[in-house]
Amino acid sequence: MHIGKRISILRHEKGFSQTELSKGIISPTHLSNIEAGRYLPSKDILELFAKKLGVKKEYLTDYEDLDQELYNELIAWKENIILDIDQAKQQLEKLHENYEFPIHNIYLECLYYLLLGSYYLKLNNIDEVEKVHGLYITGYLDDETIHQYNPFLQECYYYYFGLYHFMNNNFSNSFYYFDKMLDYISNNYIKASILYNLALINYKKKQIFEAITYANKAIELQLIQHQWSKLAVTYNLLGVLYWEKKQFEDSLKLLKKSEEIADLKNLITLKEQVYHNFGLVYKDYKDFDKAIYYFKKSIELKINHSKKFIVSSYYSMIGCYLFQKRYEEAQELINEAYIYCKEEKDYQLLNILKAKISKHKGDYKGFVEHLNNSIIFFEKHKDYIHLKELHEILAEFYFKNRKYKLAAFHYKKQVEFYKNILD
Repeated sequence: MHIGKRISILRHEKGFSQTELSKGIISPTHLSNIEAGRYLPSKDILELFAKKLGVKKEYLTDYEDLDQELYNELIAWKENIILDIDQAKQQLEKLHENYEFPIHNIYLECLYYLLLGSYYLKLNNIDEVEKVHGLYITGYLDDETIHQYNPFLQECYYYYFGLYHFMNNNFSNSFYYFDKMLDYISNNYIKASILYNLALINYKKKQIFEAITYANKAIELQLIQHQWSKLAVTYNLLGVLYWEKKQFEDSLKLLKKSEEIADLKNLITLKEQVYHNFGLVYKDYKDFDKAIYYFKKSIELKINHSKKFIVSSYYSMIGCYLFQKRYEEAQELINEAYIYCKEEKDYQLLNILKAKISKHKGDYKGFVEHLNNSIIFFEKHKDYIHLKELHEILAEFYFKNRKYKLAAFHYKKQVEFYKNILD
């Protein structure tokens, strides 16, 4: 890793062209060669660049000085980012209190930005992720050269890109990076966490058998390590996987295990999810009273605790009312759910339900318009799961109404998005 990359990053950050930055110091061609790593600049040249770029000269001249204490802190921070995000937040504050930033050593700065990006991804702070990703991470590192660096940097690199691609719904790429990371992990706590991630990715790709395999591997380690809170989360995922397989009794047993641990450990956020998943199982059982009971429990907890994904539980619960043709009650619940919409996706979920009510009322134009509006949104966000569902609904509608060309178009789209899910 050479100083030319840092100069290039700073130049782009400050808005200089190579001609502008090199003027009065060296030729633009010489600067281009330095940024490409073909030439190593002298200390005098680096000091001149530092002055022009508005940074301390040591930031460019002391790039090889390794602070072992900071390195050890970054190792500990990585573990907390993966295993305990609240502890990671406190540790980040201490890092900024105890060490000078920006970090002079290039290797440590790369580690820091990979971990900072991972930290923001875990917090779902997308704006901060993109700042770090677009300038520093892609400025310093890439797939072609990552093998040149030590195993710890590679591990952090694979973890970051596993999270980054998951955030962007690129599940095949996410799987690739997390799977690569497994080769570098010696800590079984972290290994269990990554196995869980691989299970979750396979679930997103609808590769249920593979997801169950990875989830069971995670459970084996979590039981050995007594990671009870993590174990409860994995039982919850496994319950969902068996629900997907229509093995409802197995699903309920696993969700019950998750609920019992969540009660013991007071894991309220997990209980929100478990109650929602109980609702999904009973909904497919056609036991709508129990399904509605659990969805309501999930909604109540979410309103009073996390305040997240409230509309998702409303969406599933209202589906029970629609299946029973309780349209007036469904409409009342839709109106109630609008209070809890936090983002555009929430509105679009309710929009799908409004479309179904429009269809019941014979307002077929409104039905199609609602669904097409939602399709535009989900295409923009590459939400292939909802896109598959929406095109399936429209395909069946047009087929029943003998509009076979339109039906064929939507059936084709349904297959296309199903392939995207698998990819």
